Amino acid sequence: MQANKMIIGAHSFNHLNFLKLNKEEQFEEVNKSFKTLDRFLNPLKTFCYPYGEFNIDSKEILEKLSCNFAFVSLDYYKKDITLEDLKNNPYTLSRYDCNEFQFGQAN
Repeated sequence: MQANKMIIGAHSFNHLNFLKLNKEEQFEEVNKSFKTLDRFLNPLKTFCYPYGEFNIDSKEILEKLSCNFAFVSLDYYKKDITLEDLKNNPYTLSRYDCNEFQFGQAN
């Protein structure tokens, strides 16, 4: 996939809701997921919050770990990404959930 120009990003290690984790637990989830991907890829560091949930700690952790961009699937953020979003809101970029598409749902 990477050879075909797809960006592969982290999504946490155990797919836990970040609102239920303290800062240290969130750090471990993000750090382990980045380290796992680094073993196989040389990715642009991107992250997608599990269940779309995050808090101020989440964003601080991503910044500390030099994450380039993070994506959220909450309705509040739902919109096409602009250049201004990339510059000003790199840790709350909108993503579309695969379940929103006709053939994206798991069977």
